[in-house]
Amino acid sequence: MSTSSNNCAGVVADTTGNPLLVNAGLPPFADIRPEHVAGAVQCIVSRSREILQQVESVDTDGWSALMQPLEAIDLLFEYGWGPVEHLLSVCSTDELRAAHESVLSQIVELRLALRQSEPLYRRLLRLRETVGRDGSETRRRIVERMIQSAEQSGIALQGPQRERFNEIQQQLSQLATDFSNHVLDATKAWQLDLTSADAVAGLPESLRRLMAAGWSRAAEHAGKPAATAESGPWRITLDQPCFGPFMEHCRDRGLRETVYRAYITRASAGQVDNGPLIARILQLRREQAGLLGFECFADLSLSQKMAGDVAAVQQMFDRLLQASFDQAKRELEELTELATQQGHTGSLAQWDIPYWAERLRE
Repeated sequence: MSTSSNNCAGVVADTTGNPLLVNAGLPPFADIRPEHVAGAVQCIVSRSREILQQVESVDTDGWSALMQPLEAIDLLFEYGWGPVEHLLSVCSTDELRAAHESVLSQIVELRLALRQSEPLYRRLLRLRETVGRDGSETRRRIVERMIQSAEQSGIALQGPQRERFNEIQQQLSQLATDFSNHVLDATKAWQLDLTSADAVAGLPESLRRLMAAGWSRAAEHAGKPAATAESGPWRITLDQPCFGPFMEHCRDRGLRETVYRAYITRASAGQVDNGPLIARILQLRREQAGLLGFECFADLSLSQKMAGDVAAVQQMFDRLLQASFDQAKRELEELTELATQQGHTGSLAQWDIPYWAERLRE
């Protein structure tokens, strides 16, 4: 069953040339624009529902008869929706966010329709009885996970319970998007400009170039001269390529503390405060888990993982603590000794450890 963009011809008017509908090779990220999202999602939804209807109307058992059309749906998501979510996380814009938000409910609704399809679920149950007879443990595991996914997506729920489950899933998807956007916005909003050469003493040239480039981008819009790696000014941001190396190489302990505290308190106040979102997510997850017969969300989540239950996770933590605590203590003592020899007084704080660990490595 082909999944090329030609399958969507006639579904929407602007699919021709839509880079999100090129279902081959690597995604053409440079060509993707916010205006491509709606047309691509309309195509994904239309084509996926068409394939699902075919799957539901055919009663043929067998691996290929079922998995090939389902794989075609997966490819539509992978090429048409995956790049959108990736771009939203790495180079978000207001236009892309608006495009994403306008179609998110359609994507969630489609995924629920796939997982809550009773004819598909019955075919999976029958396939489970026969798969693996050829010795393929991989196929058996795939079918088991698909059945489990359906069961944990509300396949057994009916009437008001299923409606409520789906409402919760829509809300959780929007909350997760809002949470990520808040972190991105908070990260982008914070910056600290340095003008003193003493403040950047010890920083690698590559980091100083990066920081100078950050200043220069802003200076260009303000009509100010560009910065240089040698003379600055230098702009610190909370983006990982800047934050990580800065914490490892900045000699100024006060600056390290300032940057560290800014990093760990992102999205914790004002319009981007994720606190209320976290509380709502926890509430909805608990309710959703209860609808599926679980005591709490942790039990639901772990039922899909190797650990299996909360007790197994706690046992793993206990074993890790026993195996690593003494070594971690020795390493911290080694860092403290080195720092003391270099003039540091007192214990090491969180913003000190990356710096002294890098000195020890050197």
